[in-house]
Amino acid sequence: MSQVGQVLTWFGPAMTTYSFPIAALFATTVVYGRLSADNELTACKAGGISLISLTVAGPAQAASARCSSAANRRWVGWGRRV
Repeated sequence: MSQVGQVLTWFGPAMTTYSFPIAALFATTVVYGRLSADNELTACKAGGISLISLTVAGPAQAASARCSSAANRRWVGWGRRV
């Protein structure tokens, strides 16, 4: 069991750098899919809320990509050196 924990410790940062951006993209897809399926986008437009104000996820995805890239450079490089 200690070897499994050690392997997960070494591969954890590399797996995290791939899983966070994928999770962010999946969550965004699910959110906008549900909004569209329940006609909530139409209700927002009818209520006077612009679709541009609903696309706040764009900057959030960019921030997620930057954090993932920084984590990749910092921790994955550390795991390969040791």
